[in-house]
Amino acid sequence: MDEAGHLWFEEYPVTPGVTGERVLNGHIFALYGVYDYWRHTSDQRAAALFDGAATTLRRHVPTTFRAPQWASRYSIGCPSSYASYHPVHIGQLLKTYEMTRAPVFAAMADLYREDYPATAVSGTVIFSGGTHVGYRFSSAGAVLEQKPLTLSRQSQANTDQRIRISGRGIHYRITNGALAGFLIPETPGERYLLGAVVRHTYTPQRTLSFGPGTYTAHMYGPGWQVTESKTFTFPRSSAAPFGATAWVNGTMSYQITAGVYAGYWLPAADGLTPAT
Repeated sequence: MDEAGHLWFEEYPVTPGVTGERVLNGHIFALYGVYDYWRHTSDQRAAALFDGAATTLRRHVPTTFRAPQWASRYSIGCPSSYASYHPVHIGQLLKTYEMTRAPVFAAMADLYREDYPATAVSGTVIFSGGTHVGYRFSSAGAVLEQKPLTLSRQSQANTDQRIRISGRGIHYRITNGALAGFLIPETPGERYLLGAVVRHTYTPQRTLSFGPGTYTAHMYGPGWQVTESKTFTFPRSSAAPFGATAWVNGTMSYQITAGVYAGYWLPAADGLTPAT
């Protein structure tokens, strides 16, 4: 680590014969302590230990501990997924990004959020006109029951969960109306939860790269209806800072803080790449 607090990311060999459960959240909590010690003492031995521990995270979080499209694993010794620890891991990775200023940790937190987002999300789901199907699933993701609903115009219902169903994507659990008790799949433009949910805020802000092309960003009112849109064409590659991401009205979006889209939410699209 240099004087500005940036990681060197030197590779450290794995000590032969090391055993134990090797718990992910415990490793990161210990990392906090080493960081605090370094900040108070400037002891370069602590800096070297912190670098090695952070490098271990960078190497193993996307592979050893990740369960793609599901909750992350608890430890190496106990590789089961635990939904209760998954949000802990996400919060710790965001904190590690704050400590290291290495965007790779924020990107890991985002990846874990996409794999298995927080379920305790409630609000209003908008249904477009057309046919929608509600489902009941087994714990393994098998369809146990389904119920179609055809609407002549846009409608809405309440939800108390936004949850990933194994092998079937993100669904909302509906709590009232014709589909009460059923799960309906999140589909931007057809079935989406109003508002900005499962938000990540980044300290420091991150950088979003724009490939050449045309992009449209939105400003929202108190009820999360679009109040203003802005379209801009980039003739060449560009970049802008963003301070948060969230699923806004069912679409993953970046909250841009400077430049042509300052104050707008920009939906994720081909050509947009956050720095890692």
